[in-house]
Amino acid sequence: MPLRTCRAIIALFAVVLSAPLTARAAWVGQWIEAPGATRTQLWDVNDAGQAVGGTNLGGFLYDHGNFTWLQSPEAGSLLTPTGITRTGAMVGAYGAHGFFYENGQYTELGLTGASSSLARHVSDSGRYVTGYSNFASGSSQSTQHWVLDRSNGAYTTVTLPVGWFVNVLQGINDTGLATGSYSGSGGNNGSFVFDTAAGTFQFYLQAGSLAVPRFRDITNTGLVVGFAASPSQAIVGRPGGSFETVQVEGAQGGTLGYGINEAGTLLVGFEGGDGNGAYRSFIATQVPEPASLALMLGGLAALGIKARRARAA
Repeated sequence: MPLRTCRAIIALFAVVLSAPLTARAAWVGQWIEAPGATRTQLWDVNDAGQAVGGTNLGGFLYDHGNFTWLQSPEAGSLLTPTGITRTGAMVGAYGAHGFFYENGQYTELGLTGASSSLARHVSDSGRYVTGYSNFASGSSQSTQHWVLDRSNGAYTTVTLPVGWFVNVLQGINDTGLATGSYSGSGGNNGSFVFDTAAGTFQFYLQAGSLAVPRFRDITNTGLVVGFAASPSQAIVGRPGGSFETVQVEGAQGGTLGYGINEAGTLLVGFEGGDGNGAYRSFIATQVPEPASLALMLGGLAALGIKARRARAA
């Protein structure tokens, strides 16, 4: 194929794939239910399509239709994995311990002196881990959210202005950008992106036209998944830019976006009627809108005709 034709095809795909996210985009996929479990919660998915999650029976690795149950190294406690790297290393919690798991070895994570810790997410490369640690304070507990840089073992605690509180610090990418949500004074509730290296925040009260966003994961290119509004709707988009809602066939009530990989595969939780939050999960992938698909197919057909004419000449 001539170089000029190759460049034209690449340019055409770039136009279609860079089209703005809209509410009309279609999502397809499947519900994931762990065998024997009454609740299945997926937390993260890597570029190989492997997902991790938890159930009322314990935690698991889901790999293209196959479930592998994960055993806690602590007797009598359930293990829940909440993040997975591109190579299959995992983070999560068992008992009162946060952990990083790789090559059959568990490494405990958490701030020194904490009564309990949980690792919430891990970047694709495994360098950064987010989590929180609880500290006993008289009859109550205080919570500190943190980012661990595994390249040097340093923990960075994430604190907000006085009167503002971190609800969740969850997703993080390979550049050290972490996502979370917060509650502020005067009903100032929304989400943030925290730059670990600079120690700075960007705050967001809207996700497109939807209020009270809750960002939960972020890709290396800055694409965010989460949820917003009431009842909650799963969303995907770019902070400060456009967002779309993720419509899941069969979902009743609210939906929650939890994980995303670099290919744009999403994990969406279903808030069911059992009173315990999300108890079913959906792995969703996007398909082109009819107009975009027609544009792409029409463009490829035109390029094919042009190439045949050039060969005939």
